[in-house]
Amino acid sequence: NWEFEVGPGDALLFPPGFLHHTEAVGEGCSVSASLQFRHPFGVQYIRDFADRLLFSRENSFCFVEVWSVFLTGYFRGLARLQKQVHRHALVMPSKHASLETIISAEVRRMFRAMDNDASGLITTAEILSHLQHEAAAMVAMDPELVEFDSDLEAEDWMVCHDLDSDGAVSYEEYAKTLGRIAGFY
Repeated sequence: NWEFEVGPGDALLFPPGFLHHTEAVGEGCSVSASLQFRHPFGVQYIRDFADRLLFSRENSFCFVEVWSVFLTGYFRGLARLQKQVHRHALVMPSKHASLETIISAEVRRMFRAMDNDASGLITTAEILSHLQHEAAAMVAMDPELVEFDSDLEAEDWMVCHDLDSDGAVSYEEYAKTLGRIAGFY
């Protein structure tokens, strides 16, 4: 845990993938600029600290627009997940389904949609295929979208979810990452 205080005219540069938090101290004006390098992207840091980062106002755009793809496998996936969970919660109260049960069912549905061969494991080829379809849908909604690279997104997704580094993501690995975030979202 490091702490730095920079003065007028000073700058502090964090290397790519270096998770950090900034806070202005004192009465003067300060400026903070974030330039995120696309690759390598620090997905493991975002995954491990997502529950904390989720409550930072500065990161709300990142969660919805940028990080959501590698966290969920879907463009605006966290917003989609929240909408589906909310919809099911409204429909299922009489069935006494807990929020945890609703979230788990939705996370399982999302996983199955990416598991093309229904093996219970998502490979790099499967997530790449899925993200290529997501990219086509994104471009149909916003033809100006140029930042999305299916190959890089698939690589980031695997780094985020392949917790045992065996080259495939199980439902348990996916649920461990996404379920923790979804509970806060």
